[in-house]
Amino acid sequence: MQRLSAIKDCGARITWKERFEESDRPLFLIANEFFDALPVRQFVQTERGWCERMVVVDEGGLAFALSPVASAVAVEGVANHLRNFWEARMRREIVDYVAKGGVELSPLAREAVVFIATESVSDSEEVGEG
Repeated sequence: MQRLSAIKDCGARITWKERFEESDRPLFLIANEFFDALPVRQFVQTERGWCERMVVVDEGGLAFALSPVASAVAVEGVANHLRNFWEARMRREIVDYVAKGGVELSPLAREAVVFIATESVSDSEEVGEG
């Protein structure tokens, strides 16, 4: 409640709307809680492979730590994204780009592209056909 009072008393002209469509001026949206609720997984490349970044309790507080073992989930997750959300033409182009080096892609993205390019799939699901 104290924060709400501070916002109201800051001198800026702030109006509260129930719906985005009600505003007749540019929208400035503060969505901290929204972004906090998004399910995000982060992976870090280590000597062991791709390890998931996790939040752990450390001396009574919270800290980042890496999973104790490498995870294939990172590469599989990016590969699944490429399969499910990229058009066949886009998949062909990124496979060709990686075949030529793909230097501007992250190592994780390159691994996932190599994975989808080399996996054995049925003829109807080949990269570039679907």
